[in-house]
Amino acid sequence: MTIAFPLLFLSLILLSLTLLKKLIKSTSTAFKRSLPSSGEKIITALLASTAWLGSPHLLASDEISPAVAAGRWRDCGLAWAKEAGLRESQALDIIGKIESGAGPLVGDDLQLMTLIVSVIAVESNFNARVESLAGAIGLMQVTFIGAEEARNYCPALRPTLGESSLALKYILLDPEENVKYGTCLLQFYLRQAQGNILMALTLYNGGYRQLTRLQKTGTVTTQTRNYVFRVHSKLRQCQLLEGNN
Repeated sequence: MTIAFPLLFLSLILLSLTLLKKLIKSTSTAFKRSLPSSGEKIITALLASTAWLGSPHLLASDEISPAVAAGRWRDCGLAWAKEAGLRESQALDIIGKIESGAGPLVGDDLQLMTLIVSVIAVESNFNARVESLAGAIGLMQVTFIGAEEARNYCPALRPTLGESSLALKYILLDPEENVKYGTCLLQFYLRQAQGNILMALTLYNGGYRQLTRLQKTGTVTTQTRNYVFRVHSKLRQCQLLEGNN
């Protein structure tokens, strides 16, 4: 009896792992793109997290997209900004600055605008003055390193290389400039990820260190899994908002 119980317990664990593996394999197919192996590892790791498995409606989607609510990003942004505690006039002002900052870079890609405003909702909750302990600044929580990388991808941005940290911080605290830098960085990651949003968001949140971890361990941090989940949840909210109008 003493030996039988541990064996039974071990058998149940092995059976659970087998079923979980089958579930992940069956649901991950819909999310995969033509990505390098590290990209597929990211998606597998995300699907393996309890946050994703606990939300089956997300797994039912045929693909991850910025939302079908093209052109309705302003409605989503205004609603989220007011939920964050901004008055109507403040919310309208911040949405105008987001459009001024991202608009020239995004052009007519309204779906990308929906993604940008979703990232802002998660990154800063529409607080243009917020700074993280890690040194991320403003609406899109751009770091000094991220700003320099964005500058390399978008030469039209104000030069950052060689500037003092104080000068760069002043630039990133300007809402329009911050959105320009964040948008350039997000576009750069989307291009690297061949358009895969999960991959791009993982890079935006965790950077290349996260990719190194993936290559070595096949996992992502809980913080990054939760971040991608939250942004995608915002995209879903915007999609539902479109469906109700």
